[in-house]
Amino acid sequence: MKILLFSLFSFSIMSPLTVILASTMESGVGFTELPDLHYSQSDKSSWKMYKVDDCLMANIYDEQEMKAREIGFRRCRDGSISFVQPPARGVGGWEGKCGQTFGANTLYSLCQKKVDPAQYFQSVFRDITPGVRPGILRRGMQKIFDSLGHDCPTDLGLWSYQTAKSDKNFISRIKTLNQPKFSHPNMISINRSGETVFRNPVGVLVQNPGGSYLHWVTIIDTLSGQDQDSCEMIVNHWDNQYQVPCSVIANWSYRVGRTYPIILKSYSIVSFK
Repeated sequence: MKILLFSLFSFSIMSPLTVILASTMESGVGFTELPDLHYSQSDKSSWKMYKVDDCLMANIYDEQEMKAREIGFRRCRDGSISFVQPPARGVGGWEGKCGQTFGANTLYSLCQKKVDPAQYFQSVFRDITPGVRPGILRRGMQKIFDSLGHDCPTDLGLWSYQTAKSDKNFISRIKTLNQPKFSHPNMISINRSGETVFRNPVGVLVQNPGGSYLHWVTIIDTLSGQDQDSCEMIVNHWDNQYQVPCSVIANWSYRVGRTYPIILKSYSIVSFK
């Protein structure tokens, strides 16, 4: 019986743009905004109100980066990465690729390794359920870090899977995890309000709004406003960037355990720490 549907997409072709737009990115000469010609996912409509960046930046003088765009590599204006999620496979989109997309985002963020999310994780993200369960995601990422050795901060921590007890605890844990307690020469920096910072990506399992299927997203940063209770998470997925209130992400993650109480838990978090 199919009880988990991680990604079910319908596709429509986006019209190509014919111009290259000037960049506002501060990362250096060569960065421009390129048109994106890949297929759009109808599921994006449920996140539309939170989108802040189409992540169309590219360094046109970097041959490796331009080549990596063929496997879905996309750069946002703050310098973070949001890979194109490969189409789901199997009958009815049984096997989604959101966990693999989180993996690709994270491997570049922490190791500067560009990988194809459609192919790279096949040997380590295998299980009998659709999508990628939290424990499998943790173990798979640990195996990859172990195999890459010093290219990643492998010796400086371990991959973990944890759950929170409440919205407040969930938000607090992500804030803490986003602040790396380690340093590595391959970690990328991002621009946050004119300041160069390092962040540790965090994988969170949510029940996508408007449906009962589940979806892994990459939390790359947590922002706090002047109000003590003001909090927003910067979320990279579907080759875009979104800025979502922390309470909203917490609610979507809470729904996971309510909808699938036997096999999954609310507030599931996977990260390197």
